Amino acid sequence: MSTSGRAGFARSAVCAAGRFARIDARGVNRPGMIHGRFQPFHNGHLEYLRGAAALSDELFVGITNPDPRRIKEEPSDPLRHLPESNPFTYVERLLMIEAVAEDERIRAHVVLDEGVDKEISGADVRAALRSGEEWQALVPLGVARVIRSLDRVPV
Repeated sequence: MSTSGRAGFARSAVCAAGRFARIDARGVNRPGMIHGRFQPFHNGHLEYLRGAAALSDELFVGITNPDPRRIKEEPSDPLRHLPESNPFTYVERLLMIEAVAEDERIRAHVVLDEGVDKEISGADVRAALRSGEEWQALVPLGVARVIRSLDRVPV
């Protein structure tokens, strides 16, 4: 099968599967992903959305912190967990993103990004790095290799 035949077949297969991705002549689909709280979706988020859309053929937008009862206090942002910092529901934020995507003519798939309860945070790892405590057991092996290879003092 020729290259253009494979691309046509891939395009048909993708559409038949119900996905709306653009496939190029090499059969490449460039998916993109952004996520955020979007409390509310503001112009900074719009630039984030536009930038991701420009670099991808299919864009997924994850709405984080959908359940206000699961939002935990964070030392780096002491107001983030408060109700007044989270005035919009998941559905309201979904509607905002869909409206913006429509206005911008961006095909975006909005998904729920519930996250997971973590045993450890990035703040824990950074604190261990700064203090010289054992940190390598707190990260995957690949991350430990990269951090050790960096020619700078960790944050």
